[in-house]
Amino acid sequence: DDDVGVGYVVTNYHVIAPDHLPGRNGNDVEGANKKGSAAAGGGRPALRVAVSDAVTGEPVWYDAAVVGTQRASDIAVLRVRLADETRAGD
Repeated sequence: DDDVGVGYVVTNYHVIAPDHLPGRNGNDVEGANKKGSAAAGGGRPALRVAVSDAVTGEPVWYDAAVVGTQRASDIAVLRVRLADETRAGD
């Protein structure tokens, strides 16, 4: 299932930096859905997000793409997908 390990993260706009916005450095919102894209793990990911595992406390890594931002409110939404090396260990 292609949606396993996929979700969304809300973060601060200033955290993602302008270079990660859609249209910069080959990043795009559609890229988060395409196999072979940076956000899908097919190249160097535009963003990486680590979340602590609830049981072990070890980091679980996700590749991410910017879905939307609102600079005035300092908010950004990222679409995340388990990094390939994380899914390989399942």
